[in-house]
Order: sequence, then C-alpha cells, then structure tokens
Amino acid sequence: MWSIHLKIAVKHKINHFALRNRIYVKALQQAMCGLHLLKSA
Repeated sequence: MWSIHLKIAVKHKINHFALRNRIYVKALQQAMCGLHLLKSA
C-alpha cells in the first residue's frame, strides 16, 4: 500500500514539474523569438 501511495506522489510530482517546465520552455521560446526580431529589425 505504501509503495502505491509513493508511486502516485512521485507521478504527481513529475507531472507538476513537466507542466512548470513546459511553461518555462514556452516563455524561453517567446523570449528568443523576441530577441531575434529585435536583432533583425
């Protein structure tokens, strides 16, 4: 029972990290795109 609970907790943590990471990657891509536009302007 404890191992199942632990697996769920770990899975939840990984999902939370993946979601935060996706938001961070998207923000980074937007920043790089903005920087590229500034350079080409």
